[in-house]
Amino acid sequence: MTNRFLNVSQMATMFDLSRPTVRTRLRTANVQPVKKVKGVPVYNMAVAGPALFEKRD
Repeated sequence: MTNRFLNVSQMATMFDLSRPTVRTRLRTANVQPVKKVKGVPVYNMAVAGPALFEKRD
């Protein structure tokens, strides 16, 4: 079972994307972190995952 909350680096590794790409896609989709773990923002993957791959015009 995967973690429900991941940070940008973890998402980049999981989806084989660069960290800047993940950050840009999250910002473009206006996805906000749900909390901080040890000072690092983490995102709910139920929201962030689909946002990383949704089609944009």
